[in-house]
Amino acid sequence: MPDYASLSTQIEAAKSELTSLFASGQLTAQDMVFVASTLDKLGTMLGVNDIVAATAAKIVELENAKNSHLSTLLTTKNEYVDTINSTYLHPLFLIGV
Repeated sequence: MPDYASLSTQIEAAKSELTSLFASGQLTAQDMVFVASTLDKLGTMLGVNDIVAATAAKIVELENAKNSHLSTLLTTKNEYVDTINSTYLHPLFLIGV
């Protein structure tokens, strides 16, 4: 469910205006269709807080993937360094035995 806390001022202003218009009887059938369409659009919009939350979640996901891949890379590097050190830099290998 979207979090509309960041749009509360605009939502309250719209509610106040709509309440006044409905009470005055000034709305035609077409106006009511426009109001319904506007409310539908507002209902599907993301608030600022939703965007911030989605961005923060993606940053956490990317950080986790980075850390996982970095760990794998370091482990692989260490294994190759150990192999080189034990095989090709072994004292017996260097003197040709």
